[in-house]
Amino acid sequence: MAAPITIHFYNPGFTPEKTPENPVYALSPVDECTCPMPDYQNRNQWCPSGDCPPNPNPSYTTVTHLIVHHSAGGNTSSDWAAVVRSIWDLHVNGNGWADIGYNYLVDPNGVIYEGRGNNVLGAHFCGTNGQTMGTCVMGNFTEVTPTENALSSLTALLAWKACDRDIDPQGTLFHPSSGLNLRQISGHRDGCATECPGNAFYPLLQDVRDGVSDYQQTVCSILAAGEPADPAPFTVFPNPVRDLLTLQSAAAAPAAFDLEILDARGRVVRHIGFSAGSGLEIPVSNLASGLYYLHWQSSRSAGFQKFIKIE
Repeated sequence: MAAPITIHFYNPGFTPEKTPENPVYALSPVDECTCPMPDYQNRNQWCPSGDCPPNPNPSYTTVTHLIVHHSAGGNTSSDWAAVVRSIWDLHVNGNGWADIGYNYLVDPNGVIYEGRGNNVLGAHFCGTNGQTMGTCVMGNFTEVTPTENALSSLTALLAWKACDRDIDPQGTLFHPSSGLNLRQISGHRDGCATECPGNAFYPLLQDVRDGVSDYQQTVCSILAAGEPADPAPFTVFPNPVRDLLTLQSAAAAPAAFDLEILDARGRVVRHIGFSAGSGLEIPVSNLASGLYYLHWQSSRSAGFQKFIKIE
């Protein structure tokens, strides 16, 4: 006689329209890590009905390894918060876990979602979850790679945690829970037999490590300096921008200064010289949508301005 089959149905519903978003990045206090934690959707935002509760008695761990996953689900959705709720349901009501397994999740638009949260022991790494933070990039990356927005947010998130715990993005360290020597930024498959985070994504993990290192050396350093004492030597408009970014020299601008455009992963995408008393139009139509930094430096001061590129 065949064993009975249990089928579990779950409807995550629709996510209500969100209130205006918080700034993408907030500066950390000076006595903390210089890499800010990127903006994220907390549980009340991705589960506004309140029926996706966290573990009431979480355990905590000291993070030494950052583990990257994919969800192995669909690559498109009109409501990624609902997808997070569905993953929560699978993990809790399907697997019988106390909460969603990941510490954080990232959708293809680059939105970060808080799962178990910071330093909470997860359920994502082959039963050897101690000393890890698990981040799931939502989608199936067996044949395609994550979006640039998703990779940018993953980079910012891992850069923050690597800075927070003094983790070397390029390092290898013994992982006591698994008994393995692991890269400190690793994929799920580095711990056991699984395809996660996907055959197309896994080869990009060295790019992720490099991106985290670059982000710490560029964006984190810029943000750590805070707002410059002197006003910016130019005004920027429009912001957000679609095709052409205009810089107009301020009256008290230095005679000349260097200008770099950095993407959200801390990579320099353009280097420009700019002279006082002039305007400058920068074509940006070929840039991917997302957050960018204008980093300027003269002989007497330096600073940054943010701008948003839209499609």
